[in-house]
Amino acid sequence: MLHFFLLILKIIGWILLAILGILVLLVCVVLFVPVRYELDGKCNGTIDTLDVKFRFSFLLHFLAGTVCYTEGKPTWNLRIAWKRFVNQDTELQETPIKKSEDSESSVNNAKDEEINVPEEPIKNEESVSEESITKESVTKETVSKETVSKKESFLDKIEYKYKKIRDKLREIARKKEKVMGFLTNEIHQAAFLKVISELKRLLLRLRPQKIMGEIEFGFDDPAWTGQVLAGISILYPYFADCFQIIPDFEEKKLRGQLEIKGKISAKNFVALGLRVILDKNVRMTLRHIKTFK
Repeated sequence: MLHFFLLILKIIGWILLAILGILVLLVCVVLFVPVRYELDGKCNGTIDTLDVKFRFSFLLHFLAGTVCYTEGKPTWNLRIAWKRFVNQDTELQETPIKKSEDSESSVNNAKDEEINVPEEPIKNEESVSEESITKESVTKETVSKETVSKKESFLDKIEYKYKKIRDKLREIARKKEKVMGFLTNEIHQAAFLKVISELKRLLLRLRPQKIMGEIEFGFDDPAWTGQVLAGISILYPYFADCFQIIPDFEEKKLRGQLEIKGKISAKNFVALGLRVILDKNVRMTLRHIKTFK
């Protein structure tokens, strides 16, 4: 009996160990197996000639997909193991034209439903004048009452909005010193610098392995071109050696080609999160943010 009981415990232990091993294997796969991606794009001057293809794969193409944009139409397909998903373009069908018989019947029904207006009896001129005077007086009174009520409601709305804005300004002035003290605290500033440095490290590790190309762009408004160029210049130092950007402030255009290859691993994000959470200044800053009012 004891031998049989020990055999059952041994089987249960092996099952639990197998489940634990599978879980550890799945965690390692998610953390250390990267998602590989490729991006190819080209354009000959206008957005209509834009041709972009993005491909990604994970775990020896167990999960793979492609997203394309050609001739102004986006297409995509996704494959998970042996199951494939593809977008299907559905065209709208035109509604059939009504038959002539239906139109004729509707016209006939409309003719039958014409309204016959009965003739009103002719009234005396005195009665008509008295009725018109009373109606004019009633309408004047109602109009005057409506204008007075509208003015009162309008003034009430203005007074309510004024009080609401005044209360908000007082609350902002009351919290101004508290907010400035929170921002100028040495602990909070150290936490902010820690987060910024970790984000920079993450960007360096997520840098594509290969990036080549040349893009010439421009908008109708030169201000838009300058704003886009300013946004690109933030990341430009990371790929300045192999990628060229040419802005055109005089003409609207989009011309060039681009090729990018790289990979992304979940371990980089997990490492960033652990380093940030384990930092003493960051934890204290988060605690202060929760209690900040």
